[in-house]
Amino acid sequence: MVSITDNTDHAAYMAEAIREAEAALGRGDRPIGCVIVHGQQIVGRGSNHEFTLHSKLEHAESRAMRSCAPCLYEHSDECIVYTTLAPCVMCLGMIVMANIRHVVYGADDPGGGRRDVPPGGLCASVDPRVLHGQHPCGRMPAITGRVRGAPRGVLRRAFAIVAGAGGRRARITLT
Repeated sequence: MVSITDNTDHAAYMAEAIREAEAALGRGDRPIGCVIVHGQQIVGRGSNHEFTLHSKLEHAESRAMRSCAPCLYEHSDECIVYTTLAPCVMCLGMIVMANIRHVVYGADDPGGGRRDVPPGGLCASVDPRVLHGQHPCGRMPAITGRVRGAPRGVLRRAFAIVAGAGGRRARITLT
């Protein structure tokens, strides 16, 4: 299993995830991007396609995982997911089931984009056996948030504009 060390260049990988988020934003999708790293190499990329593909399943993390499925099949516990926004419950479930052990994200999203969130956020609904590594299907990955160098303010402004547009397509630019 890989360990995240101080020499891991989180900001460089997060910058790549932000490039994916910019691509999503340019298409009119939610500005969320993700890259998956194995052995200091980016092996998977994804950006949100929810609006352009008319599917609530086309999240950045799920697309990135599918883009490097053969690598995940062999090396999932050695991979690190870098995503611009904390994973939603669906993507976190995919990460757990894929046996990915590390997630690094740029901005918090305690509601997972939803307004009807239980107290404690979406992770409060995750089976406690998973949180403590006792669930037979997998265990929670180590999660690192608020990466130094990630322009969270820019991403939050982009999300505020998208939310202000009723969650519909909004053409805005990351600066």
